[in-house]
Amino acid sequence: MNWMIFKSSILRSTLVFFLLFIAALATTTGVFAQEKETAKKEKKQKKDPADRKWAIRGYLKEMPGITHFDTTTTILLYPVDKQTYFSNLIHNRIQFKWYINDNFTFNTHLRNRFMHGSYISYINSQLPPLTIDGIDTYGELMREAGDGNGYLPLTFLWHNKAASVGISSIDRLNIDFVKGNFEARIGRQRINWGISSVWNPHDIFNTINFTDFDYEEGPGTDAVRIQYYTGVASSIEFAFSPSNRHFRHSVGGGLLRLNKGIYDFQILGAYFDRYALAGFGWAGGIKNMGFKGEWIYFQPLKNRSNLIRNVVGVLGFERTFKNTFLNLSFLYIDKPSPNAEIGLAGANINRLDPTSLSPYRWNMLFSSSFSLSPIWSVALTSWYSPSESHFSFVSPSTGLSVKENLMLEAFGQLLFSKGASYPYKYNSSAVFLRLKWSY
Repeated sequence: MNWMIFKSSILRSTLVFFLLFIAALATTTGVFAQEKETAKKEKKQKKDPADRKWAIRGYLKEMPGITHFDTTTTILLYPVDKQTYFSNLIHNRIQFKWYINDNFTFNTHLRNRFMHGSYISYINSQLPPLTIDGIDTYGELMREAGDGNGYLPLTFLWHNKAASVGISSIDRLNIDFVKGNFEARIGRQRINWGISSVWNPHDIFNTINFTDFDYEEGPGTDAVRIQYYTGVASSIEFAFSPSNRHFRHSVGGGLLRLNKGIYDFQILGAYFDRYALAGFGWAGGIKNMGFKGEWIYFQPLKNRSNLIRNVVGVLGFERTFKNTFLNLSFLYIDKPSPNAEIGLAGANINRLDPTSLSPYRWNMLFSSSFSLSPIWSVALTSWYSPSESHFSFVSPSTGLSVKENLMLEAFGQLLFSKGASYPYKYNSSAVFLRLKWSY
């Protein structure tokens, strides 16, 4: 057996054992504390759900969709012919939280998905002759993407056929310790350092793809995070996430949050995959309008042709009325990543980083949402880049609350651009209908 593979396997197994050991240790502490409670209080806890030491919640979704490509394009770097594809997604999420005692909390989320349709069968038909790193099915691509930001192998491909895929992923698995103003968390978690409403270049640990509307929680990463709150709106924190490939691809850094008047500020310093980072962000207001921004600078630590200096910045303006929310955001990437892709929901499973938020230097996005009634809302998002291709993305949506825990929603997505061989027109479009039951 290759020694590096064996060593990596041992390290990952040790981390899993360490998480379970902490849970067991904290459980013992909790048991001793609970033994001191009176029988009367124990009886009350059984009757009152508010006093339970654990909570389970989640949802079940079904989302059929139709995707049409008007020109031959590429998805996941593979060619997709001009035609219409059908897909259906059954998506279940289980969230379990265990309040072990006053200081320790155990948290885990399981994401289960089953997909089938002509879109998957077509991608599978294209993959074998274009195999990369031994991956020759759509399901295997999804499995690799599922643990893209994780050190531990917590994504499981349990069904992999020509026209259907079943996959489960543990995207949260952590122990949280809180005592006074101090908080520490270890395990798979979401580290949200971003401020802006749409694009977040400060999210260096797990960047969100906002076109993937069906993954509201966002990806997690295996990390250690330590926070100390110095005030109501100020704190200092450190986080480190090891890479599952090589240590030089790891991510780690510190974030300082400060408050001055109506403005919250943050200063970031970090190491990111052979880069040194320095960032600055703010959130405040100008009269009745919200004003947010994030800027970050990438400095290569090695002199290599594929490592370049870069600057990524976002400015955002927001306004809320009685039943309406408006947002106008601008994104600038000095040197966009050549691997950046923009795909319809479900068509792009590549993980993003702050330099691949867009394949274009200048970007503008306008979004609005309006409540027609307490149970019915509509929204519209439009994204434009004044690049050579004049790329545009338009996404209307609507949602109806059928009952307290049942939501019916519809989403549309359209991509427009201009190519060397064709005039400005729409390239692809998709329509999705989603039924969501929450529990």
